[in-house]
Amino acid sequence: MDELSEDPVDHLELVRTRAGSGADPLSLVDIAASVSRDLVHAGDAVLEQFVREAHDAGCSWTAIGDRLGMTRQAARQRFGVAPMRLLTDAELEVRPRLQACLDKAHSEAEHDGCEEVDSQYLLLGLLHAGVAAAALDRLGVTPDNLRDAMRELFGAPTDRRRTRRAPELSDDAREAIDGAYAIARDRGQCYVGTEHLLFCLATDPGSQASRVLTRLDVDVASVKRELEGCLPLRARRIRRRRRGQSCSFCGKPASPTVRLVGGPGVCICDECVRKAIEQLPDLPR
Repeated sequence: MDELSEDPVDHLELVRTRAGSGADPLSLVDIAASVSRDLVHAGDAVLEQFVREAHDAGCSWTAIGDRLGMTRQAARQRFGVAPMRLLTDAELEVRPRLQACLDKAHSEAEHDGCEEVDSQYLLLGLLHAGVAAAALDRLGVTPDNLRDAMRELFGAPTDRRRTRRAPELSDDAREAIDGAYAIARDRGQCYVGTEHLLFCLATDPGSQASRVLTRLDVDVASVKRELEGCLPLRARRIRRRRRGQSCSFCGKPASPTVRLVGGPGVCICDECVRKAIEQLPDLPR
């Protein structure tokens, strides 16, 4: 976008510059509308930047809303971090603590200036509440040492973004969330909780979250031990292996050339039947 001045005359010249020579009046209207939108977006970006700086400095949404002539809820909805929702699944309930952890992950990624919420931010969010937070605490994982490991592996956070677009889930993070659903379904549970997400993050060796845990000397076995009471073993069906029929006397299996005659608890092949018939006359009466 061209540099936007505070002088309306400059904006008029900007429209004519974009249009070029010989533009018809309707084309000028289109370009003027585009410049107007750019001005609105630029103004929104400036306002958003300073509102978030005020909130980060400790100002409440109530105080910010008063300055903007809106309610606390309206200010938070417009300028706050949008909640990050899991993919919907009619059969599974998303536990409130997991949703709170996802919102925390989203907030941390946005604060660090990230364009995407990667799996290491999901791990950071899991320290906020729930079963996963307790498990990670027992394993010695804290927000401070986790952030240190993130910086060592992926570098320091970038400058804060100045756009209104909220960070989206990365492919890495989305795979972990999809995996959490799969684990819950596989274990016969009716909800998705922080324990399912932590299990998936820790057991995927290619995820950024797993690399952070390895950096902190937290191995997969330790995470599994911490979660074993929350994640029931996979239900397995015991299936009886059907044995192919065979002759009860000679043991030959049934085949296109070996026919069997079945009786109560016994099978006999045609060859054994012939032998039995041959031997019957010699048996004492």
